[in-house]
Amino acid sequence: MDYLEGIVICVSVIGLPITIIGFIFLIASSFNYRFESKPDQLKRFPRIAIIVAMRNEEQNIESCLKSLLALDYPEDKFRILVGNDDSTDNSKQVVEQIKQRYPKIELFDIPQDYTTHVGKQNVLSFLGDQVNEELIAFADADVEVNPNWLKALASHFEEGTVQIVTGVTTIGNATYQNMDWLYALGMVKTVSDLEIPVTAMGNNMMVRKSAYDKVGGYRSLPSSIVEDFDFFHFLLKEFPKGFRNLFDTNSHASTKGIKGLGNLLMQRKRWMKGAMKLVWPIKTLLIFNSLFYVIVIALAFFQPRIANWFFWIKFSMQGLYIGILLVKLKQRVSIFSFLTYEIYSVINTLLLFIVYLLPIKINWKGRQY
Repeated sequence: MDYLEGIVICVSVIGLPITIIGFIFLIASSFNYRFESKPDQLKRFPRIAIIVAMRNEEQNIESCLKSLLALDYPEDKFRILVGNDDSTDNSKQVVEQIKQRYPKIELFDIPQDYTTHVGKQNVLSFLGDQVNEELIAFADADVEVNPNWLKALASHFEEGTVQIVTGVTTIGNATYQNMDWLYALGMVKTVSDLEIPVTAMGNNMMVRKSAYDKVGGYRSLPSSIVEDFDFFHFLLKEFPKGFRNLFDTNSHASTKGIKGLGNLLMQRKRWMKGAMKLVWPIKTLLIFNSLFYVIVIALAFFQPRIANWFFWIKFSMQGLYIGILLVKLKQRVSIFSFLTYEIYSVINTLLLFIVYLLPIKINWKGRQY
């Protein structure tokens, strides 16, 4: 055994079994998720402000607002605040047309120098300062929510210790991206149910306004490209156990897939910036999971039979796990997409590994970070 083979086998002995054990735990926990939303049992209807950050979303903002206007919630108990982040398309005009018919929609042109922050963080800082309701709900401009969404998230705040709740968002028009996303959200849900905070999603989230004000909101954070992740952990410094991550159809929202491989990799690189801020045990599991195929490919040069076994074990367990998550959220995919997802996953993982290591800036919505 030469030096290189020894290193590969040592890494394989540690990393590959950890990944398989992780899948066993994920599958077992998926049958007993905590904190199911029960919107029909909401005892009272708190006043809620829904805030939507918008930049160049003329293709999506109308469907987003229509879904918010169709919410099953008392009309006088919620309003919608849209922040226009210097859009260069017709996003503003689309909102203005809808606003004429629905005065509960308020549109703001966000001053680019309102804070020292750039982009969405500046928008959220401004919109958060306009809120005087009990709860703040967050939705992105490319998101569509289900009619029970507001009640589902609000129902968890009847427990006084809860300060921030995150719903579950799927990707409606991109099958592989949706399966990839559900896989990640399932891991977040499992860890969160152990009362270990991971992250929130700013496109499907609700925060108690008193908690938001106590920590100073988004304006009090350092500038960040992963503002939702940073805000979540910033809030939990003050309220360590005040979070819930949901995984049910009532808290469900749907978003649009990313168009173009380059944009997809930029999005994933941005998310990885947040993942690298997690505590070491979780970070280690994520690294081994992300590098699984890199390790398997390296092992195949020296121990092809063992590498082959690990590949098929992971393929089977990952398929089972994603299948369970799809059923839970009543999502459908074709048999072809389900069976070929692993090819997408391998290519995507290897490309992301390369792009993450490259010293290039993240280009997101026309801005560089």
